[in-house]
Amino acid sequence: MRDAQKDLELCDNATLGPWFRNRSALKIYSDKGSIMGTSVLSRVLVASTAPGYSGYYNREHNAEFIVGSREALPYWIERATEAEKLIEQAAEEIENCYGKETELSKRLRDFLGDDEK
Repeated sequence: MRDAQKDLELCDNATLGPWFRNRSALKIYSDKGSIMGTSVLSRVLVASTAPGYSGYYNREHNAEFIVGSREALPYWIERATEAEKLIEQAAEEIENCYGKETELSKRLRDFLGDDEK
């Protein structure tokens, strides 16, 4: 099981976004300059310095963020998808119990973006 607080710390410790990808050079950029590049031959993450930038740039934190994101993102997407199903089920059960839409079931559906009911 993943720890949401630790995953958020990965994000907080990495170079501030937004990040952009240069497809031809296989590099990741922020508005502060180059953050990471990949060495195609060695398949190792390497960092390149951003000229004149020393603020939030930290190659170790950026590498941890990229590596951690590979596991964290699918995990949290799956959790969110399951939570949405449970919220929908809860809204239906509340309506079945009361025989009508309630304020809570409406708020749950609004949260999900379900405008059909």
